[in-house]
Amino acid sequence: MNPFKDLLVRTLLLWVSLSVLARPSGAVPKSEFFRFGERAGDQKLLKKDDFSTTEIKLQVPLIFYGQIYESLFVNINGFVSFLTEIPNFFNVQFPLEYPIIAPFYSDVDITRAGNIWYRETSDPRTVTRTKNELKKYFGAAEDFNPQGIFIVTWDGVGAFSQRSDRLNTYQLILATDGKESYAIFKYADGGIQWLQSDGKDPNMADARGQAGLISGDGRHITLKGSGTDQVRSLDKWSNTGVPGLWVYRIGMIALDENVQEPDLVSEDKTEESCASSGSICHSNSVCEDYDPGFCCSCQSGYFGNGINCLKKEEPLRVTGKVSGTVNGIELKDADLHSYVLTVEGRTYTAISRMPSQIGYDIQSITVFGTGIAWLFAKPVGDVPNGFALTGAMFTRTAEVDFPQTGHHLFVHQRFKGLDVFNSVQVNTEITGSVPTVPLGSKIEMDAFNEEYTRVKPGQIRARSSRVFRLQGQTIDTPFTVETTIDFDECRWRPKSTDLNTVRLKVAENIFIQYDAPEQIVRYALSAKVAPLEEADPCVEGRQECGQNSQCVVDGDTFRCVCERGYEEVYDATLNEAICLDINECDTGRDNCHLDAICVNSPGSFTCTCRHGFTGDGFTCTREASCEGVPCDPNAVCDLRGTVPRCTCRPGFTGDGFFCSKDQGGPSVDEQRDCVDNDICSPYADCLYDDAVRGFRCACFPGYSGDGETCTPDGQRESCGTARNCSPYGVCTKKNTGYVCECLPGFTGDGYTCDVSSSVTLPPQQPPHQPQEPYPPYQHTPDDSRLPYETPQQPYPQDPYQQPGHHRPRPPYQQPDDTYDTYQRPEEIPQYPLPEEELPGEGQGSDVGWSEPQCLFGACWCPGTLQYNRIHNRCELSSSEISVEARPLPSCFSGKCICTLGYAYDSLHHECRPDHTPGYDYSIKGGGHKVRVSCNEVNTCHPNAQCVYQTFSKSYACVCDAGYEGDGYTCSSKIDISCDKVNICHFNAQCVYDDSALQHVCVCQQGYQGDGLVCTPQDECSSIQDCDANAQCLYESVSRRYKCQCNSGFEGDGRTCTPERAASCNIVNNCHNFADCIYDTYALRYRCQCRAGYEGDGTFCNPTQVGCNVVYNCGDNAECAYDLTASGYRCKCREGFNGDGFFCRSSRSCREDPSACHPQASCQPDALSVFGVACKCLDGFTGDGYTCQEAPDHEKYLLLINQGLSVLRMPSDPRGGGGFPIHVEPFMTAVGADVDCLAGRYYWTDVRSSSIRSSKYDGRERKPVISGGNIGSPEDVAVDWVSGNVYWTDSENDVVAVASIKNGKIRTVVKGDLVNPRGIAVHPGRGLLFWSDWNREGAKIEVSGLDGSNRRKLVERDIMLPNSLVIDYDLENLCWADAGTHKIECVNLDGNGRRVVMTEARYPFGLTILGQDFYYTDWNDTKIHTVDRYSGFESGARDPPLGGSGKLYGIAAVPPHCPPVANVCGADGGHCPETHLCLPNGRGGRTCACIDEALENKEAPSCNDYNY
Repeated sequence: MNPFKDLLVRTLLLWVSLSVLARPSGAVPKSEFFRFGERAGDQKLLKKDDFSTTEIKLQVPLIFYGQIYESLFVNINGFVSFLTEIPNFFNVQFPLEYPIIAPFYSDVDITRAGNIWYRETSDPRTVTRTKNELKKYFGAAEDFNPQGIFIVTWDGVGAFSQRSDRLNTYQLILATDGKESYAIFKYADGGIQWLQSDGKDPNMADARGQAGLISGDGRHITLKGSGTDQVRSLDKWSNTGVPGLWVYRIGMIALDENVQEPDLVSEDKTEESCASSGSICHSNSVCEDYDPGFCCSCQSGYFGNGINCLKKEEPLRVTGKVSGTVNGIELKDADLHSYVLTVEGRTYTAISRMPSQIGYDIQSITVFGTGIAWLFAKPVGDVPNGFALTGAMFTRTAEVDFPQTGHHLFVHQRFKGLDVFNSVQVNTEITGSVPTVPLGSKIEMDAFNEEYTRVKPGQIRARSSRVFRLQGQTIDTPFTVETTIDFDECRWRPKSTDLNTVRLKVAENIFIQYDAPEQIVRYALSAKVAPLEEADPCVEGRQECGQNSQCVVDGDTFRCVCERGYEEVYDATLNEAICLDINECDTGRDNCHLDAICVNSPGSFTCTCRHGFTGDGFTCTREASCEGVPCDPNAVCDLRGTVPRCTCRPGFTGDGFFCSKDQGGPSVDEQRDCVDNDICSPYADCLYDDAVRGFRCACFPGYSGDGETCTPDGQRESCGTARNCSPYGVCTKKNTGYVCECLPGFTGDGYTCDVSSSVTLPPQQPPHQPQEPYPPYQHTPDDSRLPYETPQQPYPQDPYQQPGHHRPRPPYQQPDDTYDTYQRPEEIPQYPLPEEELPGEGQGSDVGWSEPQCLFGACWCPGTLQYNRIHNRCELSSSEISVEARPLPSCFSGKCICTLGYAYDSLHHECRPDHTPGYDYSIKGGGHKVRVSCNEVNTCHPNAQCVYQTFSKSYACVCDAGYEGDGYTCSSKIDISCDKVNICHFNAQCVYDDSALQHVCVCQQGYQGDGLVCTPQDECSSIQDCDANAQCLYESVSRRYKCQCNSGFEGDGRTCTPERAASCNIVNNCHNFADCIYDTYALRYRCQCRAGYEGDGTFCNPTQVGCNVVYNCGDNAECAYDLTASGYRCKCREGFNGDGFFCRSSRSCREDPSACHPQASCQPDALSVFGVACKCLDGFTGDGYTCQEAPDHEKYLLLINQGLSVLRMPSDPRGGGGFPIHVEPFMTAVGADVDCLAGRYYWTDVRSSSIRSSKYDGRERKPVISGGNIGSPEDVAVDWVSGNVYWTDSENDVVAVASIKNGKIRTVVKGDLVNPRGIAVHPGRGLLFWSDWNREGAKIEVSGLDGSNRRKLVERDIMLPNSLVIDYDLENLCWADAGTHKIECVNLDGNGRRVVMTEARYPFGLTILGQDFYYTDWNDTKIHTVDRYSGFESGARDPPLGGSGKLYGIAAVPPHCPPVANVCGADGGHCPETHLCLPNGRGGRTCACIDEALENKEAPSCNDYNY
């Protein structure tokens, strides 16, 4: 080529390149902003940090997410808000809890640089410009004529604190016509120069800038790149096609929709290159163009995939949730936290709230830690780890198989990249089963390798075989792990075949632990990622893998594994294995929802929700339908919940079924008391309340009150039982109880802990820690010296160590190498201490030793003293003991030996001090006395024997085999190991000790000793160790004491049960009123009732007086002779069933109208087996077979407990106001119920431990039950038919009943109760229901009203069941759950469970009246009304004046009693005066003794009678 032409071409290319680089970015020039500043008539925000305007009244209302706002606030930190100003910067990730519009939410400081301008205008030029811009992007804006435009400009604003080196410039325009609204965001060219401020909290970095629109009701939208490093490109990106310009329709948005993006924008099909799209690269990366396309690569000093880049060797966190089912136990959003030391490639992973039922089992699921270990493994050379490949944006699937046990586990993880704080986010789903690990056991695992093979673009697969074993055992449990990783890799970058396979090397220092008290499982792994040492087996292996299979490296060979969705099948025709498509739908391998349809496809499947359901197919929920819902014309039907509900439109108020024009509610000013005035308690926050559309004081968790006054919640579980501390916190006992505190190096309140920014990595490792652990859970005298960490470390040296006690050394540590597996003992530095800490007089310096100090989690010795881990003390080094004071070695029996206090050093041929206790090395020769022969006084070491030696003709101490020393001091086994020489007892085995790092002898199960000598271990040492029907006896065969069952019993001695043939002379099973006699006819012993009693001897009732003497038979019964009872008894007539005292027709009342009471009629009844039933006439009450005149009481009332007050109000809001019927300063009224027959209200007072009662208007007030053994009566229920009152007692953990007439008490349920709470009774069915707030397993139980036939009714998907109530129309039990925030119902037999509503915040009391549920809520102190059938909630109501604090129990007064009766309703069930009549739930009754009679040892024994 002509040189001149060549030069011309090069010059032209250079000019073109420079033109491309110098070309404007296309972002919005500042000159194209809407006019702003003083000339535009703007107002300026004061130059302060953390500042907002006062309320700005709008000339034209703004519509935002369907809500009408007549005012707004301009806030310094890059946003406008509604309802209230928010001057402070909240360092949280979007969404916030408040309605805001944020062009760039960050901690802005304009005290030194920048201005914030704002104005509302209707200027025609501005209006026209706005209208024309919106018409370009929205079809709906064609007829939009804005009446008001609000403009806010952040012009050259700096970051906190007073930063002016980089400035941000952006503008927000809000346009409205009073009916519809739009938002426009403009970002100036180069307008985003800083992403986060220096931060006000030195322990926590600020979140990166965020941009978006937030409704305050959960709906929100964020702009592309919000919260990421790429948020700096907001001026280059857009949703309109114009860089830096973003527009949204924000006004009349339906309740199930979000703000609208532009609908008139065409897609930009510009060729992708660094110039056009390189802004997606991280700020610490470089963009590389390819032909075609481009890729991003992190700069030197950083690692990642180019889109996400992290600084090398900087620690970071991984957080997320774990859900699923393991071994049949469900996990719900368990917290996963991982701390990563990238410089070491070590990860510490903790999963909290792990149920104890599977906590130990789940230790084997190391895939939790392996995925994170691969992500941040330390690279060898240029080999990329997982983060370098994926930027932590990938999905990971792991299948774990345990071939020996048949268990299989499936783990699916979705890594979502970096959040606003540069932490990695991951969600994990887990299903399947794993082998059971015994309670209290730990597992151990050897080092292992995993080979990761890139099988196709964007997919990596790995397979490894591993084993785990119980700690201290040798039996291995093998398992295999198949891993598949899917990610988006840059498709344009040329692929090298050199690193298609890399090897993950997990070192042997694997730490696995389940912390049962804290319910946390922990994994710690150190990993490197390296190239294969050998040739990649898959280079040739791929040729052998057939269709639908992939080559995966497995150790030093390869395996052909089927692609996902295919399985290996042997083809006899081809005589080889082939991969065939799995029909996941037919084989049940799909994870489609039960209400979804599964459709198979080659290698995959799809899930589609059935008709009437909505979702992604993996989760389907029933579609809510507005069809038939009678909403007011001025209301809309809201389908966001599980059931539709009516909500009045903006400008209207009401319950949605009836809406009226809003006459004006409280102004914003009136709603912002705690914002304008500091009225909240120090233990409360000022939070936004949707119910009042304003801010209210809300107490912190663990405190209760109205927010202005907060007191510690005595009923809240402490961390000692709730185990709710952060994984980086610890539960510590204080004078006030157990509290959570963060570990050193972390900051927070103990429930949430973050790493302290002041903590940096240590240049060196600390010295050795003591081998001997402190007793478990024992605090050291000085908490400041707890062995947690050095101040320079960002993470505890052992992040899994419990407070105040040490743990044994992990298995991977060398004896003098506590933390670093690669550091030699002699390399461990000694940190010098301040001079004032050096030992002085009285500290042992005169004798060459002193007590060690616990400092920074290790045992330290002052000055030049060295730590002796054997004797746990500080000693002078050997070099500091004068050589002159040392004895010379002598030859004895062919060996060099030294005198007492010294040990022979063969290397230097000298005697060195062995630091014998009591030996004074300051005196030449040690000043020790002459030893007495060991046969006279045994002075030998515990690991030595006194042996007669023929050559010296004297007794001497000789160390046991495996020990070394002079017999008076024997050191641990160093010369002889049992794996080389069999020195173990024949009842012992040689196992590897992880703590000692050598093989040791361990006695077999059933034997005890040191492994060298093992003796049979006694099974019992006293009779208390055995069953009550067993003895502790010596067994000559096994040569040990064992538990042996007594004659007539069988079992292992620990548990003994009567032999089947055992009679009452062996097992005294006779009743109290029976004797064990010898039957000469049957030739065996049997029980026989005493005179005056009748029965089979195992149960005896008093002989009844015949009805021929005292006629006491019920209606429809007759007195007849009973051959069995040998006397006259009441018997139901033919056609009736019962016990003779209470008889009911066995025929339908349609066939036999006389079956009904004279004041009843036969009417249709859908719940009756006959389709009809007897029902009492109006003015009468009963079950139709027994009717009595109904008393005329007040009706349609609600009675509510509010601490010191009992309140009354009409159920109909139009019925007038309410008033308190009783106020008592020191009362705490909680439980509530009514006696509909007597017209009385019952409530519990936990302060005075009593149950009280009064008329509905508060008259005739009296205590029903008080004193005695009542502890803390929680809830109350009245059986008005039998005349009894029931309650739950959370202090005594019982359910009790008492007679309303005489107050006599009987405990009916006890045992297996943790915190009994709600209670309800069904007198007609004779059933008793109660709830138990057991946080380990909450439940609702049922029994007869006598406590018999106890069983669980509900035990799944239940957390904090509060009040219970009976729905007599549907024969349902319903409850309010403060943990699941639901109201649910279930049939009385436990079937037919249904959810009534799902959005209750903290429901406490629950009652039913007519078609509605009424419940009290601790969150807003209001009474809520919910339709029983639709679940629609009407407007909440405030309680009457006269009370304060939380609302507790609530009871409704019905118009008449439910139509029920029972066997105790007439004449007390014919029970004696000394007994209570309690229906048993099976049509019968129990005449039950009262507790006083049962506990009285001096009085004649009392017996229950069952009929």
